[in-house]
Amino acid sequence: MTRDEDEERELRKDIAALQAFRASRLRFTNRIIEISADKSEGVASVLRSDPFYQLAEFYFLLSGFNIESTAEFAAYIERHNSYLTGLLKDPAKMLRMGLKQDRLLAAILDGETTPRVLRLWSESKGTLDQSTLGRLLVPVMSDETARKVVIAATKAGFLTREASVYRMMMVASTGTLETIYGQCLREFRSAIANFADPETNLSQSLSSNSRPPIDLEANKVDGRHRTGRRRSTAR
Repeated sequence: MTRDEDEERELRKDIAALQAFRASRLRFTNRIIEISADKSEGVASVLRSDPFYQLAEFYFLLSGFNIESTAEFAAYIERHNSYLTGLLKDPAKMLRMGLKQDRLLAAILDGETTPRVLRLWSESKGTLDQSTLGRLLVPVMSDETARKVVIAATKAGFLTREASVYRMMMVASTGTLETIYGQCLREFRSAIANFADPETNLSQSLSSNSRPPIDLEANKVDGRHRTGRRRSTAR
């Protein structure tokens, strides 16, 4: 199929965006594994996973939206509950996201649970009990997956996880996880913003012999193919 110069230019921008996205994800994983306190394959396999990336996104958004005060976190919980309630009314969307009614109902923070969660937050900003964290992540991962990710992230040094006097496991970020996520996201954004397509190079790009090979390595992390869907934690 023959493409005109405008279409060729746009296609090159699309490919550049794809390569920048892949490079950003690969860069994130490489940095995370490089500084991980636990170099075992078991932990590294979790750090390479989509759920771990989603956990990083969650903490990045908490930081990015500057959710610190108890009132701000209470508003976040309200949005979380509203989002899940909306999903329960949309079976088609639930099907697309692979979510079941009982899973969503269990993740809603009710009038009995919310005060306890807010009290814990007020005592130590940024700290959540593991059960609540799992509920907040329910649109993108199961409770069991969240538990495994939290344990691996703790071993790697990105989270703290301690038993409390309330007989709960309290979880908090050390700050490194969201910082690295933010750095990689900004580098990705800069790569897109700085992309140039000079007219002088356009004619050369039309020649198949001059094109670089397809970067299959960008699909891999430490030699392993990434699989599975990723859904954003942003609401």
